Amino acid sequence: MGAVSPAMIKELRDKTGLGLKKCKEALVESDGDVEKAVEGLRKAGMASAEKRMDRTTSQGSVFPYISEDGKKGALVALSCETDFVAKTDDFKALGLKLAKYCGENCVGTPEALAEASIDGVAVGDLIKEHIAKLGENLNAGRVSCFSAEGQLFEYVHGEGALLGVMIELEGADGSASDLGKDLCMHIAASAPVYTNKDEVPADILEKEKDIYREQITGKPDNVVEKILIGKMNKFYQENCLEEQTFIKDDKKSVAKIIAEANSAYKIKAFARFQIGA
Repeated sequence: MGAVSPAMIKELRDKTGLGLKKCKEALVESDGDVEKAVEGLRKAGMASAEKRMDRTTSQGSVFPYISEDGKKGALVALSCETDFVAKTDDFKALGLKLAKYCGENCVGTPEALAEASIDGVAVGDLIKEHIAKLGENLNAGRVSCFSAEGQLFEYVHGEGALLGVMIELEGADGSASDLGKDLCMHIAASAPVYTNKDEVPADILEKEKDIYREQITGKPDNVVEKILIGKMNKFYQENCLEEQTFIKDDKKSVAKIIAEANSAYKIKAFARFQIGA
């Protein structure tokens, strides 16, 4: 059996981030071969991770990434079991790595991310390694990527970053940073579902109209039509970003605020992720 020295234990710990005791045990089992110990720990970690993957993940953080030129970006919601793990450097480093990869490679769904490889390691295996290391289930369950002709802006809310937003403002550049941040903060607070009326699917509109018609039966047709128009306008104001009342000026819509800033600006896309919601 090869001798296990403190230097070897330190080397293995630096490679894996695991505790001294576990590293020493792995080295003893591998006859002092550090690389075999790493492989053995990875296999054991994968098996351990598999057992944890059915656990509920209601904590975590939202990680944004925007390239230096503001043209590529991504928003990734990485969840875990406790806020303790969400605050660790390992968890944050993983979230940032996933967000950067998604932004640089235009990966926009959890399924596509799961099939990707980062630095030669499959993302699924990378997450499993962190599950084993951190002792909790992890899940990159929401992913959105952006490739902008205009400019990207982002906002994360609070120290724990439980809520994050990214918006693409077509026609804009870095000089619109104040407006971009305000729009992101508005989205964070108001939780729009669509950018504008045109994005609302026809089947959703019909379902809403059917609900409203049920509520106002028995009235003359002309009255029903007027009430229906009012209720649909309220639906648009609650669910469509451009129709919403701007949080910093309750006399103006978001569309009006953007037009006043620059008539060439247009909201191209946005994403809003909230952990636990």
